[in-house]
Amino acid sequence: MAKSIRVSDRLYLLAEETSQRVHRSLAQQVEHWAELGRALEAAGVTTAQVLEILSGNLRARERLMLKLGLSDQESMYLFPVSLAQQTKVSFPELNKKTS
Repeated sequence: MAKSIRVSDRLYLLAEETSQRVHRSLAQQVEHWAELGRALEAAGVTTAQVLEILSGNLRARERLMLKLGLSDQESMYLFPVSLAQQTKVSFPELNKKTS
């Protein structure tokens, strides 16, 4: 059974504009956003984390991917751990004797 609720004018306008672009009714759009919010909260994702990711913060995205178990630390390295372990690094300038 459908119920009426009050929302801010701002939310109403945003939902109305978006619903027209994505071919949903106004009610379907608000329900869609509510479901997304429920899913994020259930996963332990905060509004602040979402806003950081949307602003382009790649580190925030990586932290969230790790938190949700969608990625592991090794997959985020610039090159494979096995290659790093095989590599011998030397710094000849540190071996020179200073006079």
